[in-house]
Amino acid sequence: MNLPSSVQELLEAIDKLSPSNQAWLLARLQQQQQNQQFQESPQTVVLSKQEAEVDDNPWVRLAGKYQNDPDYDEVLAYIKQYRQELDAEMEVNYRQIEAEV
Repeated sequence: MNLPSSVQELLEAIDKLSPSNQAWLLARLQQQQQNQQFQESPQTVVLSKQEAEVDDNPWVRLAGKYQNDPDYDEVLAYIKQYRQELDAEMEVNYRQIEAEV
């Protein structure tokens, strides 16, 4: 394979390429240029494992969502009361089971 010895010969060789090969060559040259620019000024992004876990945690986006909601405390009180009722029912059930055994 004879390589072009001057820029003019290189341009003539490129002109002889098919349009698809010219497009491929252009894309390859652009990629090479981007790689060189990245190597000249590398930008390092470091994420700690904890930061990555926070980003992946779906509960994080809800944190503080109801902070200024006046009904939120009422909802929490209702949840607490309901949980206590369920616990009381389960305690009765446990005592009945223990009495039967």
